[in-house]
Amino acid sequence: MYDHNIILRRIKVTEANNLLWLKMRPDTPQLYEYVTVEDIEGNGKNFLLVAPWTQFYDLKGRESVPMSYSNHITMRNITFDCNVFFNVKQKEDQYHLSNFTFENLVITAKNADFHQEYVENFTVKNVKAEKKQ
Repeated sequence: MYDHNIILRRIKVTEANNLLWLKMRPDTPQLYEYVTVEDIEGNGKNFLLVAPWTQFYDLKGRESVPMSYSNHITMRNITFDCNVFFNVKQKEDQYHLSNFTFENLVITAKNADFHQEYVENFTVKNVKAEKKQ
């Protein structure tokens, strides 16, 4: 699957499951690139979810899992209240994440942690991620 040149902007989100969900199917190579999410306010379960998606998992005779990629992902000018800020399952043998930008974010989350080391070339500017009480 090849998803590219996607822009989501100027919306209000209420009770979303995920603001941005990059489904990384381990049986089908995925490529997400040049995705921009900007000028958003709202709330939901996850700000960002990147995880293997195995609902219809079938390697169809392949002996190994194909590599997938997400790159040039930009999330900026966002105020968001959520359960998990950075819900990224690290799977270096299944997918590679690179060139992400988080800019001008105000996040309130039960889990406000995020792991820049999961993404190659991660630019972070003016990000405030506070833990909910």
